[in-house]
Amino acid sequence: HRLLDTRGTVNLKEFFVGTSEAGALIQDAAITFAVDSLQASTALEQIDAELTARISRLNVNQSEFDSIDVRGFQRDGHASYALSGVFDGTSRVSCDGSARVVSDSLSLLFQRLETSFLDMRWSARPGTRMLITADTIRVSGLILERDSATVTLNGTLGTSGRIDASLSGTRLDLADLRYLI
Repeated sequence: HRLLDTRGTVNLKEFFVGTSEAGALIQDAAITFAVDSLQASTALEQIDAELTARISRLNVNQSEFDSIDVRGFQRDGHASYALSGVFDGTSRVSCDGSARVVSDSLSLLFQRLETSFLDMRWSARPGTRMLITADTIRVSGLILERDSATVTLNGTLGTSGRIDASLSGTRLDLADLRYLI
């Protein structure tokens, strides 16, 4: 059997698929990828690969992401990732950690997770876990902190839209509810 090594770069000035109500628009994107030593019998979790993407603007179903940067790396069954982005000019997220692909699931361990809405910034304690399968997204151990306030979330989102979760907070400033209402 022969091994496949491939590398490439995709530059998109503008790409649209779908309709204005249910579609995706990508503008000014640069995506680079590399896959090493791939053969037909290689299991997904054993693929050696690298992906970098920088997207200036992404609209998905009328939601706008102003910028997205993604880096992913998998070698010898171990993977790492970094992601940052801006949503509708008001919300930001930045995270990195390790990842593992096993059979039909993706397991993420967040070493760093920071998010903000306008001037309200939150940082997560290291160790948040996310498991993504075809049917569910499960979050465990998410503890967000802002000054002395904490919010803890554990839960599952199913494909039917059903949410099964526990959410608790301590030392929350009720004036911050203006961000949610």
